[in-house]
Amino acid sequence: MIATSAEHIAVLLTREFWAVDLYEIAFLDGSVLRYSGHALSTSWGGYTWAGGGPLFHRGSTKQIRGLEADSLSVEITPRETDTLFGLPMMQAVQNGALDGAKFALYRGHAAVPGGALAGAILKFRGEVQEVQSDLTIRLAIKSDLIKLDAPIPRDVWQPGCSRTLYATGCDVSRAAYMHSSAAVSGSTRSMVKTATLPHAAGYYDGGELRFISGANGGARRGVRIQPDTVTLHLSYPLLHAVTPGDQFQLWPGCSHAKDECQSKFANGASFNGQPFVPSPETAL
Repeated sequence: MIATSAEHIAVLLTREFWAVDLYEIAFLDGSVLRYSGHALSTSWGGYTWAGGGPLFHRGSTKQIRGLEADSLSVEITPRETDTLFGLPMMQAVQNGALDGAKFALYRGHAAVPGGALAGAILKFRGEVQEVQSDLTIRLAIKSDLIKLDAPIPRDVWQPGCSRTLYATGCDVSRAAYMHSSAAVSGSTRSMVKTATLPHAAGYYDGGELRFISGANGGARRGVRIQPDTVTLHLSYPLLHAVTPGDQFQLWPGCSHAKDECQSKFANGASFNGQPFVPSPETAL
């Protein structure tokens, strides 16, 4: 049974109500976009769901008893005025702005068109797995239940930690370790220079960089190496040239070693490796 409020049930029982899809897209930095699938904006949950924006067209969803992982296809047709990270939405998506984003679909109901919703039901929640863009933006989204398809047992005996940095179980806060900065002259598509970084060389090795303005807005790249306190070499080139003043967010990486887990993140209590496993040896 799906739980909802008495007010919502009362509106549904009238059999005369306004129904609308609500789309929520959450990004790595915690920012969230909320759209109404209708030309009219509406309010629910303390938020305004903007109407009259990009045109959404979605596939069907299903709700069954059990733990079957569902999927959802969504097609977005942006207008010329729709922007993301300060860029036309299509360009930002081509930069990778929606890669790995969290997506939720709600179905809301109100007594009158455009009115405050009496309630809404969660129809689907998942992560964007595939993005295609040409004249429209096509998303393939997998339900969060896909994580249950991981091999069992999940952990293996190994010296390094098996957890993913910033993910559930790791307990390191992505927000707490985020550093915001801007590119300066000398930056290229494969290397980003900034005025100064708050940590010594090597701290951001294996980390992640994400542009939030400029021609690369929304683009995410791994940090291959940080040779000094002003330079970041990227794992692979950006699509566009970097302009001085382009803003970006930066997160450190983790070698999954016990010593670094404690010294860099003060997170030894969540370390999930076996650092004293004997090294492989050959005996004759």
